[in-house]
Amino acid sequence: LREKEKSAHDEFGHAIYRIKQFEDSVDFFVEFLTGETVALSNLPVLILEGEAGIGKSHLLADIALKRREKGQPSLLLLGQHFASDENPWAQILRNQLLLQCNEAEFLGALEAKAQSIGSRIIIFIDAINEGRGRYFWPDHIKSFIRSFEKYKWLGLVLSIRSSYSRLIVPREKIGDDIAVRLIHQGFSGVEYEASKLFFKNYNIEQPSVPFLHPEFQNPLFLKLFCDGLKKAGHTRVPDGYEGISKIINFYLEAINKRLCEPKRLDYSETINLVEKATKSVVQRMVDKDMRHLP
Repeated sequence: LREKEKSAHDEFGHAIYRIKQFEDSVDFFVEFLTGETVALSNLPVLILEGEAGIGKSHLLADIALKRREKGQPSLLLLGQHFASDENPWAQILRNQLLLQCNEAEFLGALEAKAQSIGSRIIIFIDAINEGRGRYFWPDHIKSFIRSFEKYKWLGLVLSIRSSYSRLIVPREKIGDDIAVRLIHQGFSGVEYEASKLFFKNYNIEQPSVPFLHPEFQNPLFLKLFCDGLKKAGHTRVPDGYEGISKIINFYLEAINKRLCEPKRLDYSETINLVEKATKSVVQRMVDKDMRHLP
């Protein structure tokens, strides 16, 4: 029996290999068809969630820049500029774009422009939780998204900090039939490559042992860590800084140095308000046995 199996494998081994390749290709194609890319082609509304500092803003700005280089127009709005509790369209058109028209006229003009160039125009609104966003978006978010439905040449991307997702875009209100959702994972899975790139950019010697702390999945954490090393005059990570406690302390020191500058909060660096505030928050969480504070 074994001789027959061996003979069959020798005779049909190449065919079996090609069939396996075909099976893998079919699986990949099915995954693509059921994935976010195809979903967004049919429902061009994306909610991008992620933790603070994970890179959402940089991602949207980078995409908008690359689209412009390809001749694909985009509109990038910042959540921090939504400074009142007015209807979001009133804030966008009148306060930010200084236009005298309503949303239907505005979206209709964008639709015509997109059709004329044969490329979808995307409106990005970064950090809808910032500014007054958490106060007015919950009441307007669904109707705002719905206003794009009849404009097939337009797309909408909203980014939001994960901790505000439940408040502003809860799934029971904004379901999968209204928007596609993605979670920005930062440098998850490529921490070593990311730290290597950052250290090279800051002229810091790459540690012999790679950092595996989950904090290094966060681009902002990694940037502040490298910035703190550079400002302290280090060209390599000091001994003992591989431990997470040392890294976090160094991270807080870097933030304190940044905030105490005259153009920011202008206080004495020796007071170390960041460390005091952090310890107070942590102590409160311990005393109340809470993972989050209101």
